Amino acid sequence: MRFRSRVPPRTLDRLAMVVGLFVAGCGALPTAGPTTSQVISQQADEKQPRFDVVDIDDHVVDGVLAVPRQSLRARFPTYGAPPEPTIGVGDSLVVTIWEAAGGGLFASTANDQITPGSRSVMLPEQMVGRDGAISVPFAGRILVAGRVPVEVQHAIEQRLSGKAIEPQAIVTVTKSVNNTVTVNGEAIGGARVPLSLKGDRLLDLIAAAGGAHAPVYETFIRLSRGGVTATIPMEALVADPRENIYAEPGDVLTVVRAPRTFTVFGAAGQNNEINFPSAKLTLVEALAKAGGLQDSRSDPAGIFLFRYEPVFGRKWDQRTLSAQACQN
Repeated sequence: MRFRSRVPPRTLDRLAMVVGLFVAGCGALPTAGPTTSQVISQQADEKQPRFDVVDIDDHVVDGVLAVPRQSLRARFPTYGAPPEPTIGVGDSLVVTIWEAAGGGLFASTANDQITPGSRSVMLPEQMVGRDGAISVPFAGRILVAGRVPVEVQHAIEQRLSGKAIEPQAIVTVTKSVNNTVTVNGEAIGGARVPLSLKGDRLLDLIAAAGGAHAPVYETFIRLSRGGVTATIPMEALVADPRENIYAEPGDVLTVVRAPRTFTVFGAAGQNNEINFPSAKLTLVEALAKAGGLQDSRSDPAGIFLFRYEPVFGRKWDQRTLSAQACQN
């Protein structure tokens, strides 16, 4: 969509604060820039890419502000704290078994047979096999995949009942490859981060992986879960606690750096692609960074803002955004 600025500075500032984050170049126009009349006449030319010239007013600004932004909370309905993590294939476990008195299955010395008091034995650490089970002496293969540690403890105690002396077991997960989240991207070191039992939010995982290395306003967070991917600016994640949802096992969190620029061409001080120096930039500030308007060539009433914009309330098409001071 192409906006022509014929409104008070207050309205321009409101618009620039909204659209300034998504500025890009527009290669459909001549390098030196067309005149004001040429831009207006081209919107009716069927041989040219379709666009509309719209005066920037409060209706346009309100329409831009009303465009829904992508939301992690809306895209992933199960955004609450995840349930207690279960054991999976490839996880490592340690099993400790107690007996109520010496002389039982797990007595290790002759003295154990005559000394009162409970006895315990810690089995070597073992990895959950592809069959989802581990081996426990005198109990055989115990299915653990898909269970929480307490359920495995009860299963071991039932298998040993009648063989050991009032057996009790404790199962500890020493390493989990299933209850983790992968954090990667060019704006972060990257790591496979284990999830805690209390639940971890996205910003917790980014911090655990070393934190983002790019400015917040240039950083985007992309979450992939269950075949669904959504991306939001890190600014939104920091500013709105509702977007900082809980992570789930198997999530892939990508921290992307996307430097933002805008392109200026026409009768301005310089025709160039300019980086955003901050999170927000008004149209007036953008023109100032381009060296302002050339007094002998520019038309102050012919400043155009080019951008892609979804349709809202009118038949406006989607086009690229740049700021242009047109020639006379």
